[in-house]
Amino acid sequence: MKNKTRGTNVLGAAFALVTLGIVIFSIVYLTGHRPGLRPCFRPLERWGDRDFGSWKRTEEERRVDEVFSTLRVQNISGSIEIRGWDRDYSLVRYTRQGPFADELEVVIELQNQTLSVYPAHTNAMRKPPASVSFEIAVPEDVHSIIAGSVSGSIELFGMGPEVDQELKTVSGRIETDNAGDLRASATSGPIRFRFSGRELYIKTVSGRVSGDILDLARGGTCELASVSGPVTLNAFKELDTRVAFKSTSGTVHCEFPIQTAVRNKNLLEGTIGEGSSSIEITSTSGSISLNRR
Repeated sequence: MKNKTRGTNVLGAAFALVTLGIVIFSIVYLTGHRPGLRPCFRPLERWGDRDFGSWKRTEEERRVDEVFSTLRVQNISGSIEIRGWDRDYSLVRYTRQGPFADELEVVIELQNQTLSVYPAHTNAMRKPPASVSFEIAVPEDVHSIIAGSVSGSIELFGMGPEVDQELKTVSGRIETDNAGDLRASATSGPIRFRFSGRELYIKTVSGRVSGDILDLARGGTCELASVSGPVTLNAFKELDTRVAFKSTSGTVHCEFPIQTAVRNKNLLEGTIGEGSSSIEITSTSGSISLNRR
């Protein structure tokens, strides 16, 4: 038995040495000892002798006098704030921050009735660390807003009830105080909204969903899904809809008088009024609640 154990230990040590040799060879092979291959363990060389400790912050704004129907804002790192106002032009304010903020350009372009706003690096071969935040004011005649950020919050205020919105962030919160048709999704962050359109689609992985349904057109649909956060809706008193609520490990609750087909702790299916629209809510480990305003 001892000989067998000793043999196993010898084989294990030999295998470890061979593995270590392969790792060392791979490092040598990939770090510039082969002609024509760029080093992969020298990230600072991409920006030469620039000082990472030199933090920069610049604020600028641009006025847009042209008329457009759609605003599209895309960001990577930084917040997006959009508000409506009663003027006949738009204003785009942006703040760039980081040691390489001067290498980040903000593009504002109008094409086919769509105003696009997004950051772009002046050198496409490198993407130095920098972020930009947007504050944008738009007139009342804008019909739709599309906004997305990888790491940053998205907030909309003062928009008209007929403005359709599509909002998406990976890490950050979403908040809109007035929306027509609304599609919003977040991976890690809460979603708060007020809705009065025909189609509502909300999805989040690890954030709370809370919203007010001010109106829901006949034939309208609402779909909300959360993995690990609660979903709470407050709806107008005359709500007329079919409901289907399901939570794997959370409770479901409805304040409206409902003709139920199925009802238990985790499941609720039934009709409020004549059921001329539909509301479907699912959650894995969060509670679901529909309350009267």
